[in-house]
Amino acid sequence: MKLIEHVSAFTVFPDEGIRIDPHMIRRVTSYDGALLEEAHPSIHEVIPPEVAHTMTAMLEEVVQFGTGH
Repeated sequence: MKLIEHVSAFTVFPDEGIRIDPHMIRRVTSYDGALLEEAHPSIHEVIPPEVAHTMTAMLEEVVQFGTGH
């Protein structure tokens, strides 16, 4: 597994169960601010928001109170 795939998988939790395909550049503008190009990554709902909230809480609590402390 590549690092970007691993990181992308964990972004599902704080994003309430939604996964956005990784992209390197969001937008390209000219010197005067005119939009030249903009990324439109695919969006996928992969887990219910309740599960994402539970996972986020568990990941935070292990650092605050558990072995990660």
